[in-house]
Amino acid sequence: MEVCCQRWTRSSPPDDDRVFFEHNVAYWGHHPYRGVRTPDWKLVEYPKDGEGELYDMQTDADELTNRYNDPDYITVREALENTIERWWNATDGDMDDWITEPDLSFSP
Repeated sequence: MEVCCQRWTRSSPPDDDRVFFEHNVAYWGHHPYRGVRTPDWKLVEYPKDGEGELYDMQTDADELTNRYNDPDYITVREALENTIERWWNATDGDMDDWITEPDLSFSP
């Protein structure tokens, strides 16, 4: 039987397996973030704060130790930041528009 999709026959994820995500507004207000999750790492960037989160998913799957500001992980962080930036640009992300506080007022 021929398989029509390669992913159904894989026993492990591909080397470039990753998921990108972004968030802008929730019930608590405007707090934009974007990130990437790979089999080994999770990076979340908070552009309004200039802060972030970096977790080693192989040794810290519960995300208890944030390595974002750890100098031993700067190479990993920069590589993931570049990956996010390439994705953002390829999908026409607009940082200025995205971090601008939206009008959340409602009038029926």
